[in-house]
Amino acid sequence: MLEVAICDDDKEDLDKAAMMLDKILSEYQVQYLIRSFLSANELLISEYWIFPWKNWAELRSEES
Repeated sequence: MLEVAICDDDKEDLDKAAMMLDKILSEYQVQYLIRSFLSANELLISEYWIFPWKNWAELRSEES
């Protein structure tokens, strides 16, 4: 399954991108999950981890 995160601060553009991606992936019969976020912070504090074995708090503490 393909998992896609879309991030845009403009709700209209975010919805448009998600719909376009939905149409393309459906045409190719790809199993997918699209998650939309209005900010990078929203993505990072969500349960959609870029690094599934770590959470954002752990990544931030490693930077120090």
